[in-house]
Amino acid sequence: CLDACFLSCVVCGEKYNVNVRRRESRFKMNGYGVLGEILSPLLYIQIPARLGVDLDSLAPLNAIKNIRSPVLIINGTEDARTTLNEARSLYDNAPSPKQFYQIEGARHTNLYEYDRENYEKVIMEFLSKYIGENA
Repeated sequence: CLDACFLSCVVCGEKYNVNVRRRESRFKMNGYGVLGEILSPLLYIQIPARLGVDLDSLAPLNAIKNIRSPVLIINGTEDARTTLNEARSLYDNAPSPKQFYQIEGARHTNLYEYDRENYEKVIMEFLSKYIGENA
């Protein structure tokens, strides 16, 4: 889709884990335990076979390299699902122009609730800069 879409900008917040190699641990983290670690490779084998898509091409670290729009990445410092280091890796792989904003103390799904005022301010400034004053 990234080749076919014309985007003015991209804002990434509360994103999925950026490291495809950690996918088994994501199943474990989401309550499937050891069974998830054992069965997840069976799921991931089916993606290329059924969808004709290389699994590594779905990894955000790879996909973000193809974005040709300004990128804003927002991450909480206490996010256990997409760690701050993973979010920074995503930022490092993004083409310029790009911006990174971390919310101190926020977890994976509470970025807006945790720091509503600054969250809105950062996003609106980013949108105004790259889309215009009518954002």
